[in-house]
Amino acid sequence: MIDGATQEFGPMLRRLRLRAGLSQEELAERAGLSADSISALERGTRRAPYDSTRHLLAAALGLTREETAQWNAAGRRLRPPRPAPTRIDGGQVRLPAYATSFFGRAGEQQTLVATLSRSRIVTVCGPGGVGKTRLAIEVAAAFAPAVPEGVRFVALASLRDPAFAHSIVAAALDIASGGSTSSLEAIVALLRDREVLLLLDNCEHVAEAIATVVEALIRGCPRVRILATSREPLLVDGETLHRLEPLDIADAAVALFLDRATAATTLGAARFSHEAAAEVARRLDGIPLAIELAAALTRTHHENEILAMLGGPAFLREAERRTAVEHQRTLRATLGWSYDLLSEAERTALRALSYPAAGTTAAGARALCGPQSAPDIRRLIDTSLLLESQPADRLKIHETTRTFAASLAGDAEMVHVADRQARWLGSRMRDAFTAGLARVVLRTLRSISSRTGQRAAVL
Repeated sequence: MIDGATQEFGPMLRRLRLRAGLSQEELAERAGLSADSISALERGTRRAPYDSTRHLLAAALGLTREETAQWNAAGRRLRPPRPAPTRIDGGQVRLPAYATSFFGRAGEQQTLVATLSRSRIVTVCGPGGVGKTRLAIEVAAAFAPAVPEGVRFVALASLRDPAFAHSIVAAALDIASGGSTSSLEAIVALLRDREVLLLLDNCEHVAEAIATVVEALIRGCPRVRILATSREPLLVDGETLHRLEPLDIADAAVALFLDRATAATTLGAARFSHEAAAEVARRLDGIPLAIELAAALTRTHHENEILAMLGGPAFLREAERRTAVEHQRTLRATLGWSYDLLSEAERTALRALSYPAAGTTAAGARALCGPQSAPDIRRLIDTSLLLESQPADRLKIHETTRTFAASLAGDAEMVHVADRQARWLGSRMRDAFTAGLARVVLRTLRSISSRTGQRAAVL
């Protein structure tokens, strides 16, 4: 319930913004609007917000369904309803702009442009911070000449209630709310004969609701194409999945670090040797967000200080981008966003997999997580928190993810995990001895981490 919902829009907006603990600049960043627009609405210079603006602000403020209904009613009192548009303004390309250069993805950009030309729904999947949004925006910009009626960007990160997913897409298309037609019906009616590319960004937390929108568009709008970013697939018919890997740690990741360090301060790159930059790239697994956050630390930290931070939770917490959307300000926020979307059993499995080890097989992961954990491990792979790697049947967890999960695990929990690992490895060795397979025994011993505690526990 919104107190004072009958009063003017500006004071109501200001009260809700303060309730959410946001500055005008922070609310503008969340909603994809300008700080000047927020200021004008609060001061009453602009008394009647557009429907699209209301939808974006409601999502950014985290309003409940009841509060959103009151919010929309208050806004509609000030502006008479306008009919839904009957056409898309030809050729408009509405995409966020970046102040930084695009690194290390030219080949994937070309691949995805070619994929979009033959597939109407393409989803870029990968772990948080791997660069899905930036790549998708570059792909959409490159593909724009192929869609005469333009490109629309739909930011879903600030959406709290999946019930409003249709409304956010409608707002991006300038479709007014209200009337006898539902948002989804209005979207399909507008785009039925249009040749448009929709970029749906950050779908994972509202995947089911967005999948409904996508399926309706694919069935009802034969010339619409959709490019989505998500930490997991949308699982709709016709979806082409592109798994986005981290940057090459020997080349692009190092170049990215040095470029962002130079942008952070004139002394940034000078403070780092190429060897140290390569070490940062390696220890951060080539993940662009992690590398950019590390580069920003060159303003206040020297080479050795930054390298010392990388192995612990302080880096996850302290390296920060203040103007980024909330779940991308720190690595901890990015990983926490994915963690919060898991079930309790899946969270338990992720914490178990943070136990120090050089890597494991699917069987080894089940041994760490428990005999009934196979579905939970599969889910961690689908949500990009656990990676399948070569050779076949091997699994990998990024070091930043491992550090985050380990920080949430209790000592007693890790004792149980260590005991399960020791029993499993001991069982493998006994089986090998029984079968007289000396070479298998030696290979098993070599596969055990060199950490003294683990090897001693198994022996």
